[in-house]
Amino acid sequence: MQAKIKEKREVAKGTLMVVFDLLGEEVEFTAGQYFWVTLLDPPYDDDKGPRRHITVVTSPNDRGVLGLATRVRDSAFKRSLAELPVGGGALGAVSDIVSQPATKTAKPRATTAYFIARLYRAALQLFSKAATGAARPASTTTYHS
Repeated sequence: MQAKIKEKREVAKGTLMVVFDLLGEEVEFTAGQYFWVTLLDPPYDDDKGPRRHITVVTSPNDRGVLGLATRVRDSAFKRSLAELPVGGGALGAVSDIVSQPATKTAKPRATTAYFIARLYRAALQLFSKAATGAARPASTTTYHS
């Protein structure tokens, strides 16, 4: 599937958001899935080549576009992505996007409450072991939400 860069903007210091126009195509995906982007004729090249997988940042409700956000680092792919013009052109701002995103979904991130509950549980086990002198700490169960 061919696509062109529709929009590029810095969304945070050193973080670039790129939205691809799918040129009339539509892709069904779930939030958190990723897709493959191959830059055609990128201005920079390295041993990894011009293809990367990137997590979708646009909504599944946004038809006809796919967006990505990435920290701009010193890789050839990211430098090329940052320099390619909006809308295409001689530098090859057309990208090849896999028509079906991979099935991997983003893993839920552990919350602060989760870490506090783990820390609390560890402290309870430590104090239980110290208080009883047992070789193994007492079994504990913690709940968090």
